[in-house]
Amino acid sequence: MNLNAASTPIVPVVPGFAVPALARLGADSPRYTVLAILLALATVPALGAMALDERLFQGIDVWVKPLKFLVALTAYLLTLAWFARWAAPEVTARPWWRWHERAVVVAVLGKSSSSVARPPKASARTSTWARR
Repeated sequence: MNLNAASTPIVPVVPGFAVPALARLGADSPRYTVLAILLALATVPALGAMALDERLFQGIDVWVKPLKFLVALTAYLLTLAWFARWAAPEVTARPWWRWHERAVVVAVLGKSSSSVARPPKASARTSTWARR
């Protein structure tokens, strides 16, 4: 167990604690933290698209699903970065650890780019149940 991580508080008790906490996550796992920050920033254009695009699919805004994916993937990456804090330094120094981080980053980038870069499609009909 990493004794340095256990002796440092998880959330610093100072005003504006988010920046030092992100800095600590970045030190623990820079790949996950940087990608999580980028995905969190990508929610801004998704929210803008949601506000500007009036299309609905079965009564739900078509941009809800991409926005939910961005939020979920951000939470997932921040959780992985937090768990990396508790891994032993000899484990995180191994090549398989770095390859695992890269594989997760590539998978998250692939999923987020496919759900956000491609605009959602809205159907003209609302549902097959509505016609009955």
